[in-house]
Amino acid sequence: MEISEIEIKELINGFPECPVEKLVKGIKDYDGSDEDLEELYSLLKWIENHEGELAKLRRMIEKKIIDYRFKDVKV
Repeated sequence: MEISEIEIKELINGFPECPVEKLVKGIKDYDGSDEDLEELYSLLKWIENHEGELAKLRRMIEKKIIDYRFKDVKV
């Protein structure tokens, strides 16, 4: 199963700068400071603004998984 970078770029505006990895790291490193809080809210806002694109990416990956798992099934 392969998901190309082109497919992702077509769905997610700003890829590969999307901040999901940064969000996960930020949550782990959160120390309660105002700066950390502002950065986390900024990342959450990015996710909110791209929920539709991320949902399309999820559905595309799910379809590829299903296609991959059943590619050898004979009808």
